[in-house]
Amino acid sequence: MVGLRRVSPLGDGKIALEFGASFSLSEWRDPSRYHVCLNGADVPVAEFGRRSKIDVYLPVGWPFRTIMQHDVFLDLGRDLKKGDRVEVSVDTAICSGERSASFVFDPATTITRSIQANQVGYLPDGPKVAYLGFWLGSFPETVKKAEKFDYTTPPTVAEAYFVPPAADAAGGNEVGGLEVWKFGGLEDVSPSITNSTAPAAELAPWAVRFREPPQFELVNEADGSVAFTGIARLIHNGRFNDGKVNHSGENVYELDFTKFAGSGRFHLRVPGVGRSIAFDIAPDVYSRAFRVQASGVFAQRCGIELTPDRAPGWRRIACHTNGVQLSTVEHWRHREFGPFRENPVPAPNPAYPALAAAHEKLLGDKALEARFPLEGNAKNTVAGSSVTLSPLPAKKGGGC
Repeated sequence: MVGLRRVSPLGDGKIALEFGASFSLSEWRDPSRYHVCLNGADVPVAEFGRRSKIDVYLPVGWPFRTIMQHDVFLDLGRDLKKGDRVEVSVDTAICSGERSASFVFDPATTITRSIQANQVGYLPDGPKVAYLGFWLGSFPETVKKAEKFDYTTPPTVAEAYFVPPAADAAGGNEVGGLEVWKFGGLEDVSPSITNSTAPAAELAPWAVRFREPPQFELVNEADGSVAFTGIARLIHNGRFNDGKVNHSGENVYELDFTKFAGSGRFHLRVPGVGRSIAFDIAPDVYSRAFRVQASGVFAQRCGIELTPDRAPGWRRIACHTNGVQLSTVEHWRHREFGPFRENPVPAPNPAYPALAAAHEKLLGDKALEARFPLEGNAKNTVAGSSVTLSPLPAKKGGGC
């Protein structure tokens, strides 16, 4: 879907508008082009932001072209309550295709991207932790229609900004460019503010933040009953680096429900934010994941014959049944911890006598050499420091 795909809540009064490839990178900053209604009343757009990512690759040429997904974040000015109806529409300048979307907020049914829980589940007697947070990209921007956005001036406060993609001279990425997101004004340490005590005003403005850590609930999927209640704990202020870099830019809140020892199917919900995806808490919760992984590794081993009783629907003969054979090409990696340099050199394979004779002539016969994917030279080869590869099949008419 190329236009406005959906609108969803993020918490802290923020909503996300998800757009497909028809999104306009040149027009999106005009706040007058977004029309938001909350329970039938117009909500002016004062602060907004955007982040983009690759949606899918187009396997045409190299490097592959991309189709981008663009998320625009708008601030409603207040937290959502149960029953709130949010309606959003955008002008034709923002995108083509679908240009309107809506939802009715209900923390029991409205799934949010801000709650990140283990999609497989948890063990009853193991640690059970989820996270709450969301990075809002270039938020908060307050650019008005008449203003020209300056891409070169660094932010004067700790704000997120982005460098627009350079024009593609070959025209290979007009569908959407990959942007480099940056954080400005980040601090390595904070002498007066800690992750656990920072008030909302001191948290990263480019991420969802709460006036105080919110309450969360573990809810039984079957009947909607609350099985556990806790208080979120702020564990990372998005203003500060986590070690050497800021990995997420989020204000990260921990939702710890380890003390709950029951079993069943549950989800997490946070007032004003929404609910998570459903997950299981069970002693065998990781059994299916283990079987899938083990089955994949088993099927990948080409030395094992696949039969219907071992892999339903698949048949494959076993390979490498005659043991390990010497390669016909040796590679030497020069300066292992420095610049990479590769020098293939022919080496006879006793399993192929006909090729062994040809290898004797290979370095001196240019026509024969052209039939093998060899490059570089053999002068720098060091005995005992090589890995082995086999040659590619020769093309008709010669050449690699």
